[in-house]
Amino acid sequence: MTDVDLDWSALSLGEVTVTEDVFGRVGDAAVPRFTLSNGKVTVQVVGVGAAISAVRVPDRDGREEDVVLGFDSPQGYLSGDNPHFGATVGRVANRLANAAFTLDSKEYRLYANEGKNTLHGGLRGWHQALWSASPHPDGVTFTLHSPDGDEGFPGAVTAQVTYRLTPDSRLLINIQAIASKPTPVSMLNHAYFNLGGHASGAEGVYRTRVVLNADRYTQTDAASIPTGAMPPVEGTAMDLRTPRLLGEVLQAQDFDTNFVVTRGYEQPGDLIYVAGAVHEPSGRTLEVYSDQPGLHFYSCGKMPESPCSASTAPPTAGMEASPWSRSTSRTPSTT
Repeated sequence: MTDVDLDWSALSLGEVTVTEDVFGRVGDAAVPRFTLSNGKVTVQVVGVGAAISAVRVPDRDGREEDVVLGFDSPQGYLSGDNPHFGATVGRVANRLANAAFTLDSKEYRLYANEGKNTLHGGLRGWHQALWSASPHPDGVTFTLHSPDGDEGFPGAVTAQVTYRLTPDSRLLINIQAIASKPTPVSMLNHAYFNLGGHASGAEGVYRTRVVLNADRYTQTDAASIPTGAMPPVEGTAMDLRTPRLLGEVLQAQDFDTNFVVTRGYEQPGDLIYVAGAVHEPSGRTLEVYSDQPGLHFYSCGKMPESPCSASTAPPTAGMEASPWSRSTSRTPSTT
């Protein structure tokens, strides 16, 4: 369900290449960076946080821009000021109330890193870990081993995220985890998009139309903890089921919201359309498909107005499929 039309006739359907270089160093460890390219779109991913650091794509006139936020060195990703740019977030993404949970009648206490709650895994979540990497002909797999008791969570977990770029410019993201015993795992990718490119700043976001395939949303309290209610979007500012201009939408509503994806008769594991965006001045478009029940939309109202890195500046918008997911996005194309 979308009025967002894509024109893929201009895409180069060349072979995908994967190259590796050193992004920087953390102590004695070299942090790898992998560049995936199909001759039209270039995606860069790095070993710190298994993060997407750049997605470069041309506009309708062939001018190439990076359309995601990131840092220029590993130190940026390890900084306490890093708002999880492009990272793989875990062990549990989003918030756990009162920094605790009960599993099999046992309470587990966690580190409270956002007020009295735990956000995105705790004091040092997976977004700041150094992941090992195994390249493939069309992408790379990052692996992280989280020991039993890590950040207070039970069970050892082996987590993996695989990025693949296709000749027709789909970025495939497969996230999975295996645990040694019952434990909560809820991973996601935390990419921030500005389809206008870094230089377009706030204006680039405001001139983007967004549509979400979601007829309900997860209601939260003042601390952004879910209440358990999932009211309908109809008749509210949360209704993005038809394409709406963010410059108009954000005047009335800031978003840090999980939306409940509308599903039909799909089978479990099927990828379905969950979101789309069009930056009309450049012609760049984005579509997101996922097999997960939720999509978190963040319009970055809490981001600082100052530049976030040497080459990026907010605001932007984040779309995250959750929990641990198999998803695909058609990397921004031109219409």
